[in-house]
Amino acid sequence: MRTRVTVPPDDDLEIRVVTLSNETGERCRLALASYAEVVLGPEADYMRHPAYSKLFVQSRWLASHDALLLWRRPQAPDAQPVYLAHSVVCAGGSEPPHISYGASRAAFLGRGGTARRPAALSTGLGMLSDTTGTPLDPIMALSCRFELAPHEVRHFAFLTVAASTS
Repeated sequence: MRTRVTVPPDDDLEIRVVTLSNETGERCRLALASYAEVVLGPEADYMRHPAYSKLFVQSRWLASHDALLLWRRPQAPDAQPVYLAHSVVCAGGSEPPHISYGASRAAFLGRGGTARRPAALSTGLGMLSDTTGTPLDPIMALSCRFELAPHEVRHFAFLTVAASTS
């Protein structure tokens, strides 16, 4: 496994390319997941009251783009909204991966779970809840379930972009 992170200087975009290769002579069934906590507000507000600043984040799945869209409801009439989109693109392989998504930290980590061992991935299926809405503790998480043929190499690009419009 190899990961390369790129942040273009002129765009509000992050690209994380993960390269996986099966160096065995047997087929492998794998799940690859991304996870990040979401705030979408001024850092000072978050530092002053972290739980309150996360309360106004909403999310929705854009099936036409295979992307998770998150935004923060404006707290004042003149406040500018901030949108965040997170998606994954796969290159290589004979079949596209199955993508699942989640926006709730509680559902992803589960009771007693950690970011290293989230409950959502502990079943071995690599499936997330496929739920969106207005969680109390928002995250952006994607999971790709796929198979690697013997000696196959696949590249996954996790894209995260911020914008002032959806």
